[in-house]
Amino acid sequence: MSQISKRLFELCQNEEFDLSEAKSLISQIDINEIIIDPTWSWERKTTFLSEATSNSNLKMVNLLLENGANPNMICNDENPLWDLQYNDYPDSTYEEDDMLAYQCEEKRLQIAQLMLDYGADPCMIVENENLFSYVVCSIFNDDYDHLWEYRSRFLILLVAYGAKSDYCAPEIIKPFDKSNLLRYKFICVPVGDGYHLTGEILDENRDIIAKI
Repeated sequence: MSQISKRLFELCQNEEFDLSEAKSLISQIDINEIIIDPTWSWERKTTFLSEATSNSNLKMVNLLLENGANPNMICNDENPLWDLQYNDYPDSTYEEDDMLAYQCEEKRLQIAQLMLDYGADPCMIVENENLFSYVVCSIFNDDYDHLWEYRSRFLILLVAYGAKSDYCAPEIIKPFDKSNLLRYKFICVPVGDGYHLTGEILDENRDIIAKI
């Protein structure tokens, strides 16, 4: 990794970076180059956009996208939008500081929306799995309320940007109403590029299903 790339990589990890310095560095390199993470003991490949996203660095993500970073790029079987479906904070964060956890989630949802504004695919395929259907399946397996609520909001965001099912229509529970889970029968069968989803369609969810 060049010294320029190494320095930009460092700025991706720090929200308080100098904007002028970052712009100067970006102008001298390929913003979509594959880089080797120097902080790992093994050769982990990544991108500047992925690194900024993993650090919830909204300011840097915006700058990278403005300068041509590709939100649909897959590196090391990873993609920044795909990774945003996880709130990325341990359960202890929610137990110790609910407000901090909420702020972290809000920032990650802002980053997701920003990527979608710049053309990120809401139905992206990574390792033969469809982002949209994967999130649907994950919602029904989340054991913690904060994970369920965060993924529900992430899912609604994907739908707002055009995510649709090309297979059996998924039945999506009403956002923030987990009581529906107790009434739900859910089956997912892996099929190549996503999942066939079947189950009981609840009347109160038909308005959401109609958008998909």
